[in-house]
Amino acid sequence: KNTEMSGSGRTLLEALDHWSKVQPDKLLHTFLDDHGTEVDTLTYKDLLDKSAALAQHLLAPTRQNGAGLKPGDRALLVYLPSLDFITAFYACLRAGIIAVPVFPPDVRKAKKDLYMFSAIQSSSGALVALTNKTFNYAKKLSGVQSFFSKDSGNGTWPDIKWIVTDSVIQAAKGGDGFESCSPSLDTPAFLQFTSGSTSEPKGVIVSHGNLAHNLDLMVTGVGASETTVQVSWLPLYHDMGLIGSYLGLLYSGGTGVYMSPVSFVRNPPLWMETMSKYRGTHASAPNFAYGLTARKFLAKRPQPLLDLSCVEHMINAAEPIHWIDVERFYAVFEQAGLKRGVIFPTYGLAEHTLFVCSNGKQVLTVNKTILESEQRAVEVADSGDPNAYEVVGCGYPGQAKGVDLKIVRQDSSEASDQVGFHALAQDEVGEIWVRSRSRAEGYWGLEEKTAEDFGGQLVDKEPDGFLEVGSNPMGFLRTGDLGFMHNDELFICGRMKDLIIIRGRNIFPQDIERAVEDAFVGKLRGGCSAAFAVTTKDGTEAIHLVAEVVEGFKDFDVSALADEMRSTIAKGQGVSVSGVYLLKPRTVEKTTSGKIARQWCKRALKNGTLQSIFEWFDDSADSAEKDASAAEKEQQPAAENRPALAVSLEEMTDDDILNAVVETVAVDVLKTSTESIMEDVNKPITSLGLNSMEGMQMLSLLEGKLGTSIPQEILFEEETTLLNLIPVIRNGGKIGARTTRIDLAALAGRGKCKTDKQRLDWVWRVSTKSSWRTGEMPPAAPFDISKENEQTATRILTFAFSVTTSTR
Repeated sequence: KNTEMSGSGRTLLEALDHWSKVQPDKLLHTFLDDHGTEVDTLTYKDLLDKSAALAQHLLAPTRQNGAGLKPGDRALLVYLPSLDFITAFYACLRAGIIAVPVFPPDVRKAKKDLYMFSAIQSSSGALVALTNKTFNYAKKLSGVQSFFSKDSGNGTWPDIKWIVTDSVIQAAKGGDGFESCSPSLDTPAFLQFTSGSTSEPKGVIVSHGNLAHNLDLMVTGVGASETTVQVSWLPLYHDMGLIGSYLGLLYSGGTGVYMSPVSFVRNPPLWMETMSKYRGTHASAPNFAYGLTARKFLAKRPQPLLDLSCVEHMINAAEPIHWIDVERFYAVFEQAGLKRGVIFPTYGLAEHTLFVCSNGKQVLTVNKTILESEQRAVEVADSGDPNAYEVVGCGYPGQAKGVDLKIVRQDSSEASDQVGFHALAQDEVGEIWVRSRSRAEGYWGLEEKTAEDFGGQLVDKEPDGFLEVGSNPMGFLRTGDLGFMHNDELFICGRMKDLIIIRGRNIFPQDIERAVEDAFVGKLRGGCSAAFAVTTKDGTEAIHLVAEVVEGFKDFDVSALADEMRSTIAKGQGVSVSGVYLLKPRTVEKTTSGKIARQWCKRALKNGTLQSIFEWFDDSADSAEKDASAAEKEQQPAAENRPALAVSLEEMTDDDILNAVVETVAVDVLKTSTESIMEDVNKPITSLGLNSMEGMQMLSLLEGKLGTSIPQEILFEEETTLLNLIPVIRNGGKIGARTTRIDLAALAGRGKCKTDKQRLDWVWRVSTKSSWRTGEMPPAAPFDISKENEQTATRILTFAFSVTTSTR
């Protein structure tokens, strides 16, 4: 066993113990809602105490009402964005339980997410899932059967035990006396399942030693310390969010402010508003977030006054970096004091725990033809050259202590003395290989794949015995990424498995995708295109492209759009496209971390499951892989968008809002009568027969009609009815304190109450506990409701149906 940590870095558990003693009352994490309001906080001592109480429960035997787990068992962590996740994660570390962060199955893509969730559970062998009250599927499963089928055709819902951690912690007497386990450095800390953009997800085994080394690298690389204030919206189940934004923050002793990814997507400027308000120093995000935030801030009225002079380091990573987006971000926020030079392109991957290198500085203009055909980077002096192609550096691996990175290519030519993998010189393109103490232990349960991806060996071995595990030299991690080195900085070109090779020319799919998205802003959704190669009948490869159109696509000619896209690619990229498939909004295949899954899109094309509104493909280069059924699939026109309401929300009575909600559900979504839905306005939304897509469609249509956002999480709450959506809509989407529904239908005779007066009569009798028999209307209430007070009556009624109770 490897029991000593190289360097001065402490383990994450040691960091938790250290900072909890040094600064117990310092705010560690603060979580915000969609409006930037604080909804939860944790100090360092809070986290220590709560994680101890939960860890104690996880290890306690079942005869003592514990979970009965033992060190080495796996536990799924299934949470909507919240601090409950991070408490559960540390509890697992302290108990020796191997945490398995999992995306919460998305109701908008239920079948796909059910399959992914089931695959991760099966692969990890987890028999328990940790969650909180908000996402308690063990309790709510019967209530959300319309969202999740027990047999979707893609697998079954796992038969596992669910533990509601916030309830456990609330009921616990505290974790006094609990002592954390003392794992060796090569003991697995957690399984990070890869996003699976080119293959099925695999569980990366991240050890305590991997985590300690990588956190030390990262904290040093970004200059984090006790004064750091991290602001993040990244998801906790993804390595960049979990390790980069939460674990790294605790490791440095700083303070973090967080929000849900949904909050960011709804209101991108909130990210920078939060940076300004809390004096944020550090942040991380994918490239798209920078361009999106800049555009949305410019369009916001009124524009908030910001002070971003506090910002020190912002990571740009996780997807191809386009410097124009960075420049736009600087241009917009310089007026708010943002300093140039604080955004740093960064490279990392789950198989190396997370972080490889950062602080990228160079932006090169290279010859695109030579890069693709000869796999060499050659700079061009004239940026107007038609072959000019911009690439962005992602940092200096040599500055990361103990990291050995090579650019590698296989040489199998007869002229070579040794057949095998050789390290390349600067400016030559090859696969990126890396090794360090951060290199993960491998893939859970996949020994052959582990040996293949984590055991890279060079023919020209270095005699220095760089790193050893036991008596064996550490193999290189074969990342599957293509890149080159220039002046000791790393440049990324793309993924090997996504690479398109046409007549010996290497074509990077992101170049095609970016070209059409930039050319057709307002017609194609940004970040929702996928280019890939398919094999034709004659055995050659052809390029096919899928792309989502925007909402309201019926306002333009989709056939003409497809023709223009093909022309743009031919002129700008010098290649022809043999297939163009325009998809309905929000249907393109993506990974759980939001990356385009090109191989999944290719599979959907083959299986005929693309949700397309228009298809064009060249019959002479028809794919042998494409299922005939896809070509014959009948295209259904999109549903007509109903016009927005003629009056403002302020002018509407509660009855008006309820009628709008009922009409939306009945007419626009379920295609049924409003009378049938009106009878069920006080029943849980999940009982109305809405499936996952219909639930999201309902919220989207209501937002468009009423001009206010409605949190998607409300669909999962047992107490949510159409009736008690009214105060949520009135409050601009703010839920406030959680509510517990009084199900008057369960008290019998709900359908008999046809007017506000009858409903208030009913509520009055229930509240005064007057005696009455099932099916009978109670005696009239001792007050009258005049016509002038109908709006007030409805508000009273809404309040009566929802008795507020605190959840914290």
